[in-house]
Amino acid sequence: MQKTTGEGIEPVQRTPATAQIEQLRRAVSEFYSVPVADLIGRRRDHGVMLPRQVAMFLARRAGASLPQIGRAFGRHHRSVLHAIAKIERLLQIDPAFRRVIVQLQSEGETAPTTSDRPRVALVTAAPSLGR
Repeated sequence: MQKTTGEGIEPVQRTPATAQIEQLRRAVSEFYSVPVADLIGRRRDHGVMLPRQVAMFLARRAGASLPQIGRAFGRHHRSVLHAIAKIERLLQIDPAFRRVIVQLQSEGETAPTTSDRPRVALVTAAPSLGR
């Protein structure tokens, strides 16, 4: 699929990785009840940061490069690395969070438009890991 950006400007190619990131953003947005605009915005409160970090982690797992993920979320690739490391630490210590990630990963692959599962609040029971 191509998007045109205006007269005289070459069309922007949507790569499979870009499409996958968009699917993951929508899945995470729906799961955590956070607007996609907040996932790619500048907000830094916990209610947005954790879902954004989850989405970046899943995008990396899906094979997107660090620069691709950074562009998709309006972040530097170092921020993406930090998000990946944080989610990996949470996965090691929290089995409930691991189940959430597995569920989101499968939803991101199928790109559901609606879901019949109940809404889930942010997983905040994990111990604080600092930065």
